[in-house]
Amino acid sequence: MHSWKRTRAARGERRVIVATHGSASARSAAPRRSAPRRSAFRQWCRAGALAGAHALLLALWLLLPPLAGIADAIEAIPVDPDAPKVEVTTKGELYEGRGDRLQIETAPGPDGYVGRMAVPASTPGTDPSWLVFALSNPTDERIVRWLVAPRYTLANSGVFRPELDAPRITAVTPSLGFRPELLQSDRADMFRVTLEPGQTVTYAAELASSKVPQLTLWTPKFYQAKQQDSMLFKGVLLGITGLLAIFLTAIFAANHRAI
Repeated sequence: MHSWKRTRAARGERRVIVATHGSASARSAAPRRSAPRRSAFRQWCRAGALAGAHALLLALWLLLPPLAGIADAIEAIPVDPDAPKVEVTTKGELYEGRGDRLQIETAPGPDGYVGRMAVPASTPGTDPSWLVFALSNPTDERIVRWLVAPRYTLANSGVFRPELDAPRITAVTPSLGFRPELLQSDRADMFRVTLEPGQTVTYAAELASSKVPQLTLWTPKFYQAKQQDSMLFKGVLLGITGLLAIFLTAIFAANHRAI
């Protein structure tokens, strides 16, 4: 009796031991079954990290050119030899907050080549604004024009405190060739611009203030004729004003004597 009980007890212990070993083996086998899932999860994480790194590099590539102050190429303005003037302000590009050194891409030439130019500020530490434009000579003859920024005009001069005698342009820098010659004038900032046949030149005009001036490319003879007509009109207007003042003064004196 006792031996049978011991045998049953021994069998129960064996069963328990076997069951215990079975559960341990099942537990040890469970991670082996989930190993493919973990490897797939790791691969998914790696793919997500690579995609995020690519997106970050793309964002940096898009943001670095503006931070470096490099501007895209602009379109050149063809200069017609028969046109009396060409408005430049509306066809140029304004750059602000570029520091004391502006880096831009030049307008493509006849061969399609696009270069780069760097323009330093005339006075370090001023952080000026720039008006960039390009001119092209489609003819086979040299073209000479005057780049004029008038001072005594209400356009962009301010309404309450107009700056009528303030300079507009500090300097004009070309992408190739010599700097435009500064012409003496008390009423405008004028520069002599020369374009060789088939040439395309990019210009960076350093502004004297934050206000954008009225910049026009004039044919010299038309500009001189305009100035003469303007002086004649102002002279006639001044004469009429003087005669009107004399007439009113005479009427006032006659009425005063009559009284």
